[in-house]
Amino acid sequence: MVEVLLSLDPQDGNDPLEAAITLAEVPRKGEEIEVWIDEGVNRSRPEFLEVEHIVWCSYWPERIVVAVRSPTYDRDEVERILTAIKNGEKP
Repeated sequence: MVEVLLSLDPQDGNDPLEAAITLAEVPRKGEEIEVWIDEGVNRSRPEFLEVEHIVWCSYWPERIVVAVRSPTYDRDEVERILTAIKNGEKP
């Protein structure tokens, strides 16, 4: 298990949004990370984030930053995805 920091650029000129997540292994460029978003009333839906880049931090050796992108760049949707990651939501 490895903790990575997902960094998602909302494409609106603001700083990237980030969320820490624990994965089974370090993802590779082009792979997808599945995130489940709770829609209430026992319903959830998957969202897939595509890995764009992996950054190993020289100033913080155990930190791995994974730049991801979402098929939607709607800021509200991006924030829902990151909130789901932070809350560890599952199907």
